[in-house]
Amino acid sequence: MPKYPVKYKGKNVKNKEGQQKYRVFVSYTCNETGEHKKLSQVVFGQEDAKTVERNFEKGK
Repeated sequence: MPKYPVKYKGKNVKNKEGQQKYRVFVSYTCNETGEHKKLSQVVFGQEDAKTVERNFEKGK
């Protein structure tokens, strides 16, 4: 499950506290319908990105 630093005009995007902005992606196939689904979430800070990543893995 990838997490990507968000960039705008080639520069990293950070909040006022200096934390990097990350976008976390997950794609999966629904067992019941066979549909391909994608989820994404934007968070600030690498620790929050890792937490979101773990939560997506648990929810699969």
